[in-house]
Amino acid sequence: MIRPCVPAKLSRPRLFNITNRNAVFALLDEKQTNYPVIWISGSPGSGKTALVSSFTLERNLPVLWYLLDSGDNDIAAFFGYLTQASGEVAEDAHLALPTLIPEDLQDLANFSRRFFRSLFSRLPANTVVVLDNYHTIDPASVFHEVIQQAMQELPHGIHLQVISRAAPPPRFAHLVASNLLGQINETDLYLTAEEICLIAHKSGLALDEVTLQLLQNQSEGWVTGLMLMLEQIKQSGASNPSASIDNHLASSYFSSEVFDPAPQAMREFMIRTALLPYMTAEMADQMDGCEHSRKMLESSAITGHSSTGRTEKHSSTGITRCFAISSLISSTVIFLRMNPAAFCKPAQP
Repeated sequence: MIRPCVPAKLSRPRLFNITNRNAVFALLDEKQTNYPVIWISGSPGSGKTALVSSFTLERNLPVLWYLLDSGDNDIAAFFGYLTQASGEVAEDAHLALPTLIPEDLQDLANFSRRFFRSLFSRLPANTVVVLDNYHTIDPASVFHEVIQQAMQELPHGIHLQVISRAAPPPRFAHLVASNLLGQINETDLYLTAEEICLIAHKSGLALDEVTLQLLQNQSEGWVTGLMLMLEQIKQSGASNPSASIDNHLASSYFSSEVFDPAPQAMREFMIRTALLPYMTAEMADQMDGCEHSRKMLESSAITGHSSTGRTEKHSSTGITRCFAISSLISSTVIFLRMNPAAFCKPAQP
């Protein structure tokens, strides 16, 4: 009997010409030893999904992969897909998992506990359950309550890895405090100079030290930014590779993946803060014209984070700054074309 195809939603992503990131693998090993749940957060294109997929392949770990989307706010649909996904991994796929019925919605926490206890008991030892794209879930969804139950029901030998553009929601703070949830963030995902050299070599490019240094400075460790710049070098065929590097493709990626889908208030916030060397929560509170600035700063998927004493500084990537400057120049040009008299307007005394 031919088995039906597994939906892409429930399949580990296929990788092509990937470079294993051994230093971050070692960090994942350490986190997995000390925490049943690992939350991996970073901006679009920072290599989160590729990291987890290549790590589980390299370590030969059984995987239950679940790609989240807005449809999973329907909790019945989520449990249905999760039941289907378990059939690909469970040691005894013929044993039925609990089925959600309308009456269960009155005590969803109790049903969730029963479901995850049954699910986890069927998985092989060392299975990694991956929830990818967690940021697509509505902040007000009951989904978060269900996942809290899953995290608290994880037995020894079963691991949960969550991939998101944002840090864990505040409602998960008690899991962090109780050492159930460890984190890998944006700065942990930055490429090192050695990794940039390995990736360039694997792409078939023999680059001099000047070009490698330029790639490191321009990409600032952002995986997709580096890959787009390497592609520019290959396409240009320039005898001087460093002369062909710019941020045009990376800025286009940033625009389509981050800037354009964002609400207007967030877009304005991105532009204004990207021009500064760094931002703190206190600085965000003092911004004029941007309501909820602190919340937007903390939830932003475009910044790196560093701590100095008790102050957490948020700094935009070089790609973000370039995009912000380009956007401001474009809007200024459009304004002046529509208002040519602005060129000649005398200054007020």
